[in-house]
Amino acid sequence: MLMYLRMCLAHSAGLVPNMESTATMQQQAPAIGRFVRQLNSEGGLQSELVVAYIDVARQLLTAFNGNSVICCVI
Repeated sequence: MLMYLRMCLAHSAGLVPNMESTATMQQQAPAIGRFVRQLNSEGGLQSELVVAYIDVARQLLTAFNGNSVICCVI
């Protein structure tokens, strides 16, 4: 589920989502991070959704340690 949400963030940030390559995910992380910060700065529902995404990513990171999980955290 988290990978799908990251794909949605990548697409919304104007990128071509690619979850097959950790290197590509790492390259896309700065642009996705900027997009997430923009959403968060808008406040309201957008900000709440960003916080929920980050909370889920953190929970997953504590359970599983891997590059793809770390990339989801942005």
